[in-house]
Amino acid sequence: MEQMQILKMISNAILVDYLAIFYIDLDTNGYAHFSKESESAGFCPDSDFFEDCVTDANRLLHEEDRETFIRALSKEELIRGIQSGSEELAEYRVPQNGEFVWYRIRIIKGEYGESGRYAILGVIDISEEKQKSEQQLMAEREREKLTQIASALANIFDSIYYVNLEDDSFIEFSSTAEYKKIRTIDSGSNFFVLAKPMLARFIHPNDDGKIRCIYDKDEMLRLIRENKGAYTTEYRFIIKGMIFYCRATMRVTKDGSHVLLCITHLGSEENIERKLMESERLSETFSQIAERLAENFDNIYYVNVATNAYMTFSSTKLLSELDKMERENNFFENVVKDIDQVIYIDDRAAVQRFFVKDELLASLNSQTKRQLVYRLLIDDEPNFVKLTAMLTKDTEHLLLCVENINDQVVKFRELTKKATCDELTGAKNKNAYKDFEQELNDRIDAVDGAEFAILVCDINNLKTINDTLGHNAGDRYIKNACRLICDTFVHSPVFRVGGDEFVAILKGSDYADRERLFEGFRSVAARNSAYEATPDKPVIASGMCVFAEKHKKVADVFSEADQMMYENKKRLKSTPETEL
Repeated sequence: MEQMQILKMISNAILVDYLAIFYIDLDTNGYAHFSKESESAGFCPDSDFFEDCVTDANRLLHEEDRETFIRALSKEELIRGIQSGSEELAEYRVPQNGEFVWYRIRIIKGEYGESGRYAILGVIDISEEKQKSEQQLMAEREREKLTQIASALANIFDSIYYVNLEDDSFIEFSSTAEYKKIRTIDSGSNFFVLAKPMLARFIHPNDDGKIRCIYDKDEMLRLIRENKGAYTTEYRFIIKGMIFYCRATMRVTKDGSHVLLCITHLGSEENIERKLMESERLSETFSQIAERLAENFDNIYYVNVATNAYMTFSSTKLLSELDKMERENNFFENVVKDIDQVIYIDDRAAVQRFFVKDELLASLNSQTKRQLVYRLLIDDEPNFVKLTAMLTKDTEHLLLCVENINDQVVKFRELTKKATCDELTGAKNKNAYKDFEQELNDRIDAVDGAEFAILVCDINNLKTINDTLGHNAGDRYIKNACRLICDTFVHSPVFRVGGDEFVAILKGSDYADRERLFEGFRSVAARNSAYEATPDKPVIASGMCVFAEKHKKVADVFSEADQMMYENKKRLKSTPETEL
């Protein structure tokens, strides 16, 4: 009882920082757990901690986190974490009352050696940390969206206000030097409260009613709603006795959270009618383009279908090469001229085909949009971008929207590599082997045959090394075995299809020289078998089979090679080196 009291006091002290603590005996897999929610410790000496983890994960965790959690809480990964000095094991979500609570499980203390084999794990609630991280991410996305809008419209409007309809806070973007002389306010909170007195200082007496929609929130939203999502008004400012004309266009963002208020300074009375007509014609188009840019695109080209005249709107400076080559006429001719300078060489033909004007317009008459993924040269490095082409509703203009997707492609390729690459050895994994097997089977069916051989390998002595020298030595043994296979069959893909099982598909020069390579490979295994088991001298049993007319599928070739490997495995275990 005294020991239990001491144990309880120790666990309570540690539980100040943790929601729960687990002690795991790594010899028996039995465990004990201590929790803030329970005054007594839970002892489970006859249970298996790792099996219970799998059961609880499938029962309690968010389904997207189960696989990662189970893998991280496997015995093998836990031992590896203890030996490498890692602390963090996994983060996961548990549904509670319709929401997700985030937890992190970490190694507090662990030993795996002669002095002991145990692990102490702690569980922490990190929901608040995750929420802050998510809020920061959302804030960064919002800032990026604002930057895109501002950059895109900098050459069209003199000032842009982005007003939060929930709290009336706002940000102003990119006023011209001329407009700064008469602009209303800078940035901050209470947009509608601040706007009224500032506007009143300069507004023409006869136009006071026209600007009410700028400082009266309810009036603004009413007019936007009644005018199908966008409202425009013209008004006059008086500055030092001179009259200046302005136009204000306002539109609610798609999610309904903000208002975009775009101000255009039209100048003095001279040529004002022409400027008003031009501004009215362009305002609707440009506000729509602003929303397009704010959603995802980095560049938009607005092309007149009849004349090929165009305008370029850049939301970032990422596409610097195109920025240098902006032109106002002959869009399709200019694209063809620029291809060799800004498009990666392997993608130039596809881009050239895409920009054949008649074919592009014909395809857009039968489908709403057309897309092409290609590589753009940015600082002489290829970056993946996605081009989307669509016609405006009146079919008079062509919108070509460029989106930089290089980060997405790189991440996808990294994920694909992880999905098909063995983490320990760097060889291809079982998933990759299945894909390669299917390709070979398709080739066999298509051309009534193929030229390849399969080498099946199995590592001897792995259990002995793990039991006597530890798992780190076992991992080294597996990596050295893989290196021996790869160094022998240099021109052939090598796959790790099991813990101690490898497959190589011999092709090309390896296939032509297969007998000599195979004989040399077996000789190394035979020599190594004469030594005491060590990570640096892998003993690999092997069998090889060449695809022949009698084989219908890759599996038939594998089966014969596998049988030969088992025969070789028996000989390596029972026959002295001199008899091999």
